[in-house]
Amino acid sequence: MRNKIKKIAKIVGGICLIGITLFGVVGCVAQSKFDQALEQQSELQKQIDDLKIAKTNMEDQAVDLAKENQAIQEILDNNKLILDDKDAEILNLTAEIDAQLKEEDAALVVQTTEAALESEEYDGLVLGEAVPAKDFDTYDLSFLNKDEIEFNDNDYDFREFISVDGLKIGTGFTDDVDFEDNAYLLFTEKGAISYTYKFDDAIDYTEISEDEPLEINFLGNNIEIVEMDSDEFTYKIAEETKTLYVGETFEFNGHNITLQDVTEDDAAIVIVDGILKAVDEGDSEEFNGFEVSAKNVYVGQTTFSAELEFGQDILQTIEDGDEYIKDNENFVWEFETDGDNLKSLSIKYDIKADDIDEAVLAVGDSLDFAGYFDVSFDLETTYDYITYNVFFDEVTDVDVPVMAFETDNDDIRIDGEKVSVAYFNGTHSFYEDGNDWIISDEVIKLENDDVTLEVGYDGDFVTFGDFKLKTADFVSLGVEEDAEEDDVVFDGDNIGKVDESLMFPGGFIAESIEDNAEEDEFVFQVPNEEVKGVIRITQK
Repeated sequence: MRNKIKKIAKIVGGICLIGITLFGVVGCVAQSKFDQALEQQSELQKQIDDLKIAKTNMEDQAVDLAKENQAIQEILDNNKLILDDKDAEILNLTAEIDAQLKEEDAALVVQTTEAALESEEYDGLVLGEAVPAKDFDTYDLSFLNKDEIEFNDNDYDFREFISVDGLKIGTGFTDDVDFEDNAYLLFTEKGAISYTYKFDDAIDYTEISEDEPLEINFLGNNIEIVEMDSDEFTYKIAEETKTLYVGETFEFNGHNITLQDVTEDDAAIVIVDGILKAVDEGDSEEFNGFEVSAKNVYVGQTTFSAELEFGQDILQTIEDGDEYIKDNENFVWEFETDGDNLKSLSIKYDIKADDIDEAVLAVGDSLDFAGYFDVSFDLETTYDYITYNVFFDEVTDVDVPVMAFETDNDDIRIDGEKVSVAYFNGTHSFYEDGNDWIISDEVIKLENDDVTLEVGYDGDFVTFGDFKLKTADFVSLGVEEDAEEDDVVFDGDNIGKVDESLMFPGGFIAESIEDNAEEDEFVFQVPNEEVKGVIRITQK
């Protein structure tokens, strides 16, 4: 029994030891877990504190950003207002520019020679003198070309130019009294105006053929030179080119043209207004006053067509001096060769005109040069004239015989004064100041802006500019009752018996010279500046 009790005691003791041990272990483990939990809680609290700080920073940043955004928005709003104002300014400015452009366009429309055209002025031309020779090229007129063409697999430079050489600005005094008080453009020799197509690198014309034509744009028209020698050349020019398929019809100048068929020997079978003809490739046939040329004939497996050309006179053979326009002798061909080389082709205006009964150009007239450009003649501007009446009178209380110069306004200068009438007796000048006669040794000056003529005396003639009036003791023109040749002289030429009004170099005009001389008077007009001519070359 005791043994059992001892065993039980041992067992209980062991259990107690085990319990104590287990409790100690559990206590240790629990303490460790607790410490870890405290650390985690501390770390978590730290993280929470950090997040709070971060949140506070972010909130502060958000406030700052909001303020910045508000400032930016205010700037944007201000800029928008500025941009809106600028946009309004730009719109207003654009409207003003558009209105100005419309005004300028309207002004251009009413111009006669420059409106929407290529034009070149040749101005400063002196009345009564020859027009200096000049060539106009692409730098003057952009419709004239300076380029290169391809021929026979080679490139050749060329240039176009228009020449004036042999023109003159004619007046009634210098050229033809029938011109009276007008200026005219004269053609003093044939070829005074010409158009030239010049090859800078000469072309060997022996290489030109139907198979290797020389193709150029001449006077605004595409032409093909198909044959040439030193005396003549043959070229083709078409008003229109059209490729037709077999069975297709085309209308040209009111004519119905049908390609009926093509043949294996390269001919186009063409029907024009019911007339059927075979046109060989490279050749032409005439139909009812115009020609059809078969430039190319295509015979394929399934496609049959022909490139046809139409015109009044497609194939033309030309010699020097031949008409450029059929039945118009005004424009003729001229070509220059050197050995086997072609140097240039030209058209010249083959008219000489230097009197009123010929084809001279009056102010405002123009010459149509072969339908390609116009040559017009005009004066540089509109001139203001003052008319001076010259007659004989007596002045002062002792009736001194004098020659009087009179205008409608105070256009006469003497002694620094401007008067409408002044007198001259060969020794002194006279004018009235109220009721008083002023006698002066100063020269009488006849003025109109830039032009001044001083009155003088050479013992026989009263002079002013190139004019001279013969006077007999300052009581009449000359000594004869009737007008005499030398009553009126200009630049050494006697014109006293010319019964017309005349224009003189400088633009001076003398009215009805002989009729006025019969009355011992002289009436002449003085321009406000030297009158000069202008020639305009204008693309059509």
